[in-house]
Formats: sequence, structure tokens, C-alpha cells
Amino acid sequence: MSIVFVSASPGWHAGKHVTSSNYLESLHRAGAQTLLYPLVSAGCADELIGLADGVLIPGGADVSPFMYGHAMTKYVANARQPEDLIERELILAAVKMGKPLMCICRGIQLLNAVMGGTLYQDIYVQQGTDLAHSPDTTYLDEPSHRVSVQRDSFIYRAAGREELLVNSFHHQAIKDVAPMFKVTAQAEDGVIEGIEHQTLPIFGFQWHPEMMTATYPEQAALFEAFVKRL
Repeated sequence: MSIVFVSASPGWHAGKHVTSSNYLESLHRAGAQTLLYPLVSAGCADELIGLADGVLIPGGADVSPFMYGHAMTKYVANARQPEDLIERELILAAVKMGKPLMCICRGIQLLNAVMGGTLYQDIYVQQGTDLAHSPDTTYLDEPSHRVSVQRDSFIYRAAGREELLVNSFHHQAIKDVAPMFKVTAQAEDGVIEGIEHQTLPIFGFQWHPEMMTATYPEQAALFEAFVKRL
């Protein structure tokens, strides 16, 4: 039985540590069991990650610009650096141990920052896009735009497609890609939508595939391929 640790943030839920059930259900359907990792204490990531077969860093609030050495602008909202630092430990422990790591939305942004890259604090202001990366919709499982997929990538090998329809709920995105990572998917406006490590089983997606797995088999295939790496 493969076990994936999923980080659980207090976020805006006072007194509770939560994550979306979509992550857990998508991993369960792919054949993995899950345990929530509450972001309450630092210093024990190595010991705990050693018990897991893989790690998932989910979406959430904005990443603090201090994580990649930039000053904070007025466009950053709800950044929580204490949680950033604990999840940084999870990422570094998984990297050190070579554990498969899946990072989604905020997760891909934090992964890139932790590994030496930078972010746009707001793509609408700093990159100038008008694509629907953060549409006003309540249909979380419906696509907002397309992404092109590199053939030499985890995404292509899992989904078997050079283009995917994806949902989208973000205003930050990768600017400078971290060393040892390559871009695996991009939106029509050039926003980076996927990255992966060049040698380790570490994969990031800017969209939310966990919200689409019930109706889009190519999104479920990402979780199935990840679980096979555990």
C-alpha cells in the first residue's frame, strides 16, 4: 500500500487544518492511501517524510515573496510565510530522499521558489495577460483555457496529449524557472503551467487536475502515473 502525505493548511479556517477532499479522492482512485500533514511545527519533516511513499503540496494562499528574495507588493494576498517555511521543509525532505512529489497551483509556485526560481506576484499586472487564469466561475471542474504539453514530459507520458483543457484559479505564476527544472506545459499567453525536475520524480501543475479527475480521464491519468512512481 502506497501512502501519500498531503499538507493541510489552517488557511482561513481558524482552529482547523484542512485540505480539499478532491486531492484525497483523486489519489484514492489512483490507488494510494493518504495522510494529512498539519502545518503546525517545523523540524520533523525528514523523520515524517521518511514514512511516506510520496508527498502532495496542494493549492492555497499566495506564496510570500520573501521565499524567493523579493519585496512584497500590494498584489500579494493572504500570504502566510510560517506555512511556506514548513512546506519548504517538506519539499526539501522529499527532494533529499528522492520521494515522488506532486505540487499543484500554489504548490508549483512554492516548489519553484524553494528550488531557486522566482514568481510573478500578479500575472495580470506584471506579465500583462488577459487570459482567464482566474475566471469568475463557481464551476471548479470546468476548463478555462488550453495548455500545450511538451512531448518529453511526465504530463505527456501520463495523459498522452500535446494539448489539455485545464481549469484555472491563480494570479501568481512562475517567472524564472528553478535550476534543474524544465517547463512541461504552457498556456497560450506563455504562462508556465507545468514543470518537472530533470532527474527526480518531482512534478508541478499550475491548474487543479484533482477537480477534474471525475470527468476528464486525462486529468485522472496524472494521478495514476504519479501513484505508479511511488
